[in-house]
Amino acid sequence: MENPLRYSPEGPDEVSAARELQALARAAHPRISDSVWRISSTAAGTLANWQVPVAVAAAALLAPLLSHRLMERAALLHKVSLPTIELAEQLVAWHASASRPPADPLQDSTVTQYGAALRHLFRQAYLDLPGMPWILLLMADHDARLYQYPAGEHLAQSLAAQTEKVFVPLAEMLGMWQLRRKWLDQIWRVLHPEEFREMDRWLGPPGYYTEAGFSAIASAVANGPATATGADGAAPSRNPFLQDKAQAYFKLKEALEQSARQAGLSAGLKISPIVTLPGSTLHHCKQLGKPKDELVSRLNMQITCASEQDCYLALGLVHALGKPVTQRYRERFDDYIALPQPSGYRALHTAIVYQGFRPAVDSTEQILVELRIHTAKMDRLNEWGLVEAAH
Repeated sequence: MENPLRYSPEGPDEVSAARELQALARAAHPRISDSVWRISSTAAGTLANWQVPVAVAAAALLAPLLSHRLMERAALLHKVSLPTIELAEQLVAWHASASRPPADPLQDSTVTQYGAALRHLFRQAYLDLPGMPWILLLMADHDARLYQYPAGEHLAQSLAAQTEKVFVPLAEMLGMWQLRRKWLDQIWRVLHPEEFREMDRWLGPPGYYTEAGFSAIASAVANGPATATGADGAAPSRNPFLQDKAQAYFKLKEALEQSARQAGLSAGLKISPIVTLPGSTLHHCKQLGKPKDELVSRLNMQITCASEQDCYLALGLVHALGKPVTQRYRERFDDYIALPQPSGYRALHTAIVYQGFRPAVDSTEQILVELRIHTAKMDRLNEWGLVEAAH
């Protein structure tokens, strides 16, 4: 059966036709704000990156023509197909009704409105199966709108609140976790700027949560701050949380690689840090009711294996190097390979208490390390859910 989301280069290039129509409309109506065209163009680019059918990206470009009544359906039919126009009309109808921003996005009175919108989208997602063209069009359109306005503006706050109550749960349902993390960062940046800035200082720049970034920090700890630079060319952070994470990461990675070689698992095994973002961390603090410093101090790592069997063997190696956390922690062991989440997410989750990562004088220090173990195919599916599953 042909994949309903697969991009078909042999089909009619409706994106080019939609761009031509948009250019004509812009020339005829110069007073229309540039942000209108920028949003539609950004959404179309996102949809192209997701490799959805060209009709969906074309609908993103046609939507402003219909919402501002710049062209009639009959005129559009000379260039694009009726299903493409109907997709654009569906997006316009959404913005005219369910997505209308509330008077005050921070008031509890908006809960009913957002709840109704979310239920509507959940129903639409099931009706839109298997390809979900309209749902993905809406997701890309919302993503484009979310970053168009300065954080202090009322519209930016309304969009951020709507994202938290409607679009983040929808992204979770579809398994689009990378998009969810990105949105959580923007939500906290806009709605809770002081908390976001504080967490950003505690965590340090995302660029340090890489092999190169951790290497720069570990080098600075060992030899002084003037001896190394970070991934962005700046001097490594003296943030104590980052120092502990960098030292623990390399110590644990070395031990895991040695154990993997002895177990015959070295081929295809890749160990890397997971980027820790302020928005996701604050969201988890709120969900779990835990102090911020408890989550900030944790090290997050991932192990990519060549096969499912190797994932379970790697899990045994991890548990041999540190004490698995007790039942009072939410981050204890979960087997999402044997029992995938409804979105299709598959991985092994575990957490250990790791000791002895500092120099011998501080060998009693310990750190909580959370690990995800998966194959490369699982990782791609876990990041992009429906979009990746369709490829």
